Amino acid sequence: MNGYKTNFQVYPVRPKMNDLEIVSLACCMEALSIDSENLLWSKLKKDYASYFPNLIDRSRFNRRRKRLAPFIIEVQEHISSKLANQSQAMIVDSIPVPVVKNGKRKKGSNHF
Repeated sequence: MNGYKTNFQVYPVRPKMNDLEIVSLACCMEALSIDSENLLWSKLKKDYASYFPNLIDRSRFNRRRKRLAPFIIEVQEHISSKLANQSQAMIVDSIPVPVVKNGKRKKGSNHF
């Protein structure tokens, strides 16, 4: 890749996907709020297979993603520091978390 270092770690055999590609996909996964590793992989294989000809299997990606977590965090912090100076207001996209589950009382029981 233009003389740039593409792997942060040393591999005995050259991997199909380099570390930069793993970090990029992990950041995209986070930015798109994809929490499921299965969902990401099924989407990539189904809709974007031609864009990722060297896509490794899901379990290998997840193992490498976990090993590369410090680099992923560094990239995310760098991007967020750039965004921090852009606007006074930010939008947070989150998933609603149920706090209370309303249960129905069984019919015919005399519990008070």
